[in-house]
Amino acid sequence: MSIDAKVATFQSLLQDDKNPASILDWRWGMAGRIRERDLLIPALHAAEASPGGEITTARLIEVLTDEFCPQGKDAEIIEGRHDTYFSQKVRNLVSHRDARTSIFAKGYATYHADSESIRITDAGRVFLSQVPTA
Repeated sequence: MSIDAKVATFQSLLQDDKNPASILDWRWGMAGRIRERDLLIPALHAAEASPGGEITTARLIEVLTDEFCPQGKDAEIIEGRHDTYFSQKVRNLVSHRDARTSIFAKGYATYHADSESIRITDAGRVFLSQVPTA
């Protein structure tokens, strides 16, 4: 699949309000919540803006928390954990890296367990250059 086709597919998954995940989010009380898929492009931007195109998971949580300002359930601490629901979603970007729609499976980033960091790839930079900005 060409990079253009990957970009088109990825963007449609991110922006399709009729996507079944959106319907399930509403049904399960997720309406108005930040979804993991909402973090994909901002995570790539954060990596791209970091020295060497690499950002630790801990720093990514800080950057995305500042960008998204989670509220309500997303800002709550998970029972028995030190993470908020939001920070867990950021961590899930890494733990769900084998999912076919992840930034890692798409080749846009690599994960480095030794440094617990995400590094943007050349394909990720190309992808970001083609993503429309608001």
